[in-house]
Amino acid sequence: MKPVLENSNFKIQRGTRAASGDSGDDAPGKMSLLNAAGRSRFSSMKSRVVRMTVTLLVTCIFSRTLVCFGENIPGFRQIVAADFARWDSNHDGELSPGEINALIENPQVKGEEAAAVVVIRNIFSKSKRVDTSKRLSRDQLLGFAEDPSVENWFYWNSEEINSCNHALFLPGDPNLKTVQQGQTGDCYLIAVIGALVNSRPQDVQNMIKPLPNNSFEVDFPDGTKSVVAGATDAELIQGAKVAEDHGIWLDILEKAFAETRFGNNPSANGGAAEVPTAEVPRDILSGGKTPRSIERFTGHKVVTLRLDQANGNNARPTVRQIRDLLLRLTREHRVITAGALTRDIKLPPGLVRRHCWAVVGYEPNSQLIRIFNPWGNEFEPKGTPGLANGYAVHHGVFAMPLREFIQEYRILNYETDEPLNG
Repeated sequence: MKPVLENSNFKIQRGTRAASGDSGDDAPGKMSLLNAAGRSRFSSMKSRVVRMTVTLLVTCIFSRTLVCFGENIPGFRQIVAADFARWDSNHDGELSPGEINALIENPQVKGEEAAAVVVIRNIFSKSKRVDTSKRLSRDQLLGFAEDPSVENWFYWNSEEINSCNHALFLPGDPNLKTVQQGQTGDCYLIAVIGALVNSRPQDVQNMIKPLPNNSFEVDFPDGTKSVVAGATDAELIQGAKVAEDHGIWLDILEKAFAETRFGNNPSANGGAAEVPTAEVPRDILSGGKTPRSIERFTGHKVVTLRLDQANGNNARPTVRQIRDLLLRLTREHRVITAGALTRDIKLPPGLVRRHCWAVVGYEPNSQLIRIFNPWGNEFEPKGTPGLANGYAVHHGVFAMPLREFIQEYRILNYETDEPLNG
């Protein structure tokens, strides 16, 4: 479910880091900002929006203009008014999804213009697909600009892209602390990359080779190769979180994965029968299958283990068996993910259903399992950490007792040492 802002006959669907399933089924869309279970995920984003709103209001009081974050940065309304005629490439007085998609993929669309284009792109969004019948006139977009939430959203996008370091890798990259899912519903992918960054960061760095003309060759361990153009500013806003303290390597991996996801055998890549039309690569990423992502990024076969029931001819795994498995897998630096939180019990604060998580450590003495939420969020429990109050989360990582983990989670997906083609 996505939060929406109503205006005229259209809905703005706020780009959030989606909650997607890990049970092997394609995961649906994005969770509401008002969903209590997901509020902790947005704590850092909300604080930034509050800061931007206060800055905007204070500046307007003194200057009576929409100027903030520096000198004369235009607002959403000003950009629409100034640039609509240029965006309308066929000069019919309306913007189509195709025209907006062209702007998303245009490397000349930068900064605040890219921030505005991403806002407009989400006006066209409907669930995981784009409503190709929609058209938006200049007056309709100016009407949207009357909603303060739209202006806040625009400034949030602007702040993110203006703070982005466009280098591929910075010293210390890749680092789990900077892995953070963006506006795309691809937790099934970001969790896998986060797990690999945690266990074998050099493998991630070795996948990407810079080429001339701001393009990149990505060699996935399963043998898939992709050459992608550098991410545009609009694509960076849509994708994994960008900032000044890390490079854009994660966005490049997202783009390469999107462009190769379907391939010649879509079902094998967790995709639909056909590549959807009227979409940019970020749309293709929304919802997917975690085991396929692990295969793509490791080149190894994957085992899906049910924690709450028998697995084929094998009985339901015991706590000791799960403990021994986690101990072995973490010592071997394998990629492990968890998901499909139990549906018939109340979840601890900070945990959500239909989401994918990475297992990034196990401490046998304390029997604590360390888990990474691809949202990269912060959360402090109101009370003693545990099932009742939730767990302290920093940069998306938290620890919970193994028995509580088995009680809450239903599935482990893990990388084996068996090659896909072996």
